[in-house]
Amino acid sequence: MANLAHAHPFLEGNGRTILTVYAEFCRRGGFHIKWEDIDKDTFLRTLTDELLKPGSGMNELLLRYVQPGALSIMRAVEAAQVKF
Repeated sequence: MANLAHAHPFLEGNGRTILTVYAEFCRRGGFHIKWEDIDKDTFLRTLTDELLKPGSGMNELLLRYVQPGALSIMRAVEAAQVKF
């Protein structure tokens, strides 16, 4: 996720696209992120920190919410977009 954040240089704009791409990567990897358990303010603060200082914790934040099993792509995208 941190690498995708660096690829998109704006805090506003393409965030949902990044979440969609990341959800697909997770699905293909056979796991999913439990987005509904992540506090939105914490996520956005961590994403901002990651953009300002690479390696500052986005991957570590998301690792806490990794769940086994792939969701359908539609379910994965819905879960991410409802929260963020």
